[in-house]
Amino acid sequence: MDVEAVDIAAYTCIAGDTKIRSDVGDSPASVDRRYALRPVSHWAYDLARHIRESAPNKSPQSVSRWTAEERHALRAFLLFEVEFDTFRSSASRLYSLGNQVCRSVMENYRRYEGAVPFGPPERHWLVEQWSRAGHPNDPAALQGSRGSVVEKGIEIDVSGGELLRRWVDWRHTPDGSPEGDIREQAAAALADIVLIADGLWP
Repeated sequence: MDVEAVDIAAYTCIAGDTKIRSDVGDSPASVDRRYALRPVSHWAYDLARHIRESAPNKSPQSVSRWTAEERHALRAFLLFEVEFDTFRSSASRLYSLGNQVCRSVMENYRRYEGAVPFGPPERHWLVEQWSRAGHPNDPAALQGSRGSVVEKGIEIDVSGGELLRRWVDWRHTPDGSPEGDIREQAAAALADIVLIADGLWP
């Protein structure tokens, strides 16, 4: 692929406000495009599976009652967010894929983003708290976290406990309900990202 032919619009499209970085020692042509989406695809697949396998109307009443499945689903969500942020801020990965693939990936990410129960600042805050806590598997470690985020120019208070309750309630909305349809939108968008990644292999 001609690296020079990759328009800067690919950066603008997928990176948004994220600062694009070049990994040390990487040139734009040094990443095999077949592998550029692999980490994102792995966690997109895992998260879509957890979303679709959630049991309607069986939302646990407290974080302390979360099952192993609840913990694994949250971990998949957090890891997908981490990997996607790494992907869209990597110049070498974006260059290797080109505009068309980058735009397709970002369109599906926006579908997913519009369906999950957090705005971007809340998601970033939750991931940051998880990272600061040492990436624990137990969500109870995030329950007591408190802070604030700025959304649409307004500072709002956030707490780990409230966000975790919102997440698990979203996972357990009934299939066929408006909320369940939104949840399926997230899973379908993630599945499409997996298909895009699979399509990079001959």
